[in-house]
Amino acid sequence: MFGDNNLRLVMLDDPGPFDTLETCEQFLAEVEAMPGFHGKAITIENVKLLIAHKKQELAASRHGVNGCTKAERSMRYGADHSARQVCDFRSDER
Repeated sequence: MFGDNNLRLVMLDDPGPFDTLETCEQFLAEVEAMPGFHGKAITIENVKLLIAHKKQELAASRHGVNGCTKAERSMRYGADHSARQVCDFRSDER
């Protein structure tokens, strides 16, 4: 009736934007290990996109405001916040 490719119908609870990077990576590994099912390729593609987005978010949060970490900002600002430059933008550091 459905052909001889033996694809299965599987219901998955894909990770969402509020799940951690580790959860997404674990889900991806589990889906890749599963036998073929309808929608497997698109599920893998979507999760890989979500993982890439989460890695970008993580990198952005590590760089903080204007490409500086919180530690870099605190080193450049004095206790009275008199410093005007927030961060050095040297290309060899980034």
